Amino acid sequence: MLGGARALLLLGALGVVAASCGKSQPTTVLLSIKNAIGATVPDEVRLTVYDRWGVLFAETRLPAQGALTPAGLPLLGTVVVYVSDSSAELRIDARGLKTAQPLSQGTVRGMPEARRQIAVDLVLMEGALPDSDGDRVPDGIDNCVFLSNSTQTDLDADGVGDPCSGSDGGVRGGAPNGNTCTAGTGCDSRHCVDGICCDSDCAEPCHSCVLPGTRGTCTAIAAGQDSQGDCPEEAPATCGRTGKCTATSTCALYADGEPCALAACAASSQSSTRTCDGAGACRPAVVTACGIYACNGAVCAASCSLDTHCAAGHYCAAPDCVPKLDVGAACAGANQCTSGFCADGVCCATDCSGACKSCATPTVGTCTNYVAGTDPDADCAQGFACTGAGACFTRCTQDSPDCEAGHYCGANACAVKKAAGVGCAAGNECNSGFCTDGVCCGEACSETCKSCNLSGTVGQCAFVASGNRDTTGPNPCSPPNRCDGAGICQ
Repeated sequence: MLGGARALLLLGALGVVAASCGKSQPTTVLLSIKNAIGATVPDEVRLTVYDRWGVLFAETRLPAQGALTPAGLPLLGTVVVYVSDSSAELRIDARGLKTAQPLSQGTVRGMPEARRQIAVDLVLMEGALPDSDGDRVPDGIDNCVFLSNSTQTDLDADGVGDPCSGSDGGVRGGAPNGNTCTAGTGCDSRHCVDGICCDSDCAEPCHSCVLPGTRGTCTAIAAGQDSQGDCPEEAPATCGRTGKCTATSTCALYADGEPCALAACAASSQSSTRTCDGAGACRPAVVTACGIYACNGAVCAASCSLDTHCAAGHYCAAPDCVPKLDVGAACAGANQCTSGFCADGVCCATDCSGACKSCATPTVGTCTNYVAGTDPDADCAQGFACTGAGACFTRCTQDSPDCEAGHYCGANACAVKKAAGVGCAAGNECNSGFCTDGVCCGEACSETCKSCNLSGTVGQCAFVASGNRDTTGPNPCSPPNRCDGAGICQ
């Protein structure tokens, strides 16, 4: 017995016929629940009983409490079902559970006999029985196999569940066209389209089974209306599908003349706006060369104020672009030269920046270093001269070539040569080249009784006054002799 009881009495919804009451034999079904050979024994059974009207008992636990104790395998136990309508077939579903987890399942049908007890056997098989519509009613006892009917309602009591009512296929049929569905098997027509039972597979483009007024009938979608997924919309640049339908039930394409690419300009070439041809293609652009000008946004420039407004090989001589100049041509800036170098007022073949070099001399357009000892452009500071290698001396050891003309080297620095009458130590310090009597002299002034450092004539060679001696010159007039004032020592 289930749970140790001799029988569990299940009371029908339409009335109770107690075994000890009444003068006639009650109508009952003796249900024996058995376990399949080799199948795991459940620790509880859930019993659901259906009659023609729907659910009679739902998920009733056997035993009501505790764990199931088999009567003697394969028999798990027996249940007496009291019924009040002997004309209604019973459909019984039993599910075996182990630690609350589904384990096995079995079903059986039984036709009660008035005032008698019939016996039926239900065998639990491991696993779950087929349930095509997922309503937890196994296909073998389902009154609407392919459409969900978990309560097994059947208002007209014809054995076919209400969701399948009107279907030509009975319990294995489906819903009439226009009803919702999840698969073709759930429809009388066997066509489930867009979640609706349809009269055909409605596979043609721009047709639908869900249009208002024709739900369940495959109907052409009106021109200009959304294609409902039949014609996926593509970007305008493709000139392809618009996502709408045409009057001929085809996918609409972007119309002739519809823009598919904007006007553009690049690399001094202007491209016109492109348009669709109405047949799914984007017409080629009309390309126009900008000539001497560059692009200005999406169009060619027509004048210039900057070099960037000009094409390659040109520069801006506002308001026009003109060709860049060759090497050797006169220039005012590097942007005017094809070489990219402008030095000393001419386009130079190479970079000629820095001191002590020129692109104008001796060869126009060729960068040449200035000769050592010169500094034509006064590039060097403090009297230093060019080295001959495109640089300035920064210290000196000799007048030439370390110092430029008009300078002499003293204490590793170049200094301006001195004028006549200025004190000196050597002739190289003087513009005249003569340092006599400690001053720069206009001439050598080496004769006896002549001096360059006489009061009133410093820097000029003059006779030593009569009666004076000349002790500093190269030919001194020493004691006891004296100069006579005319260059004679006596």
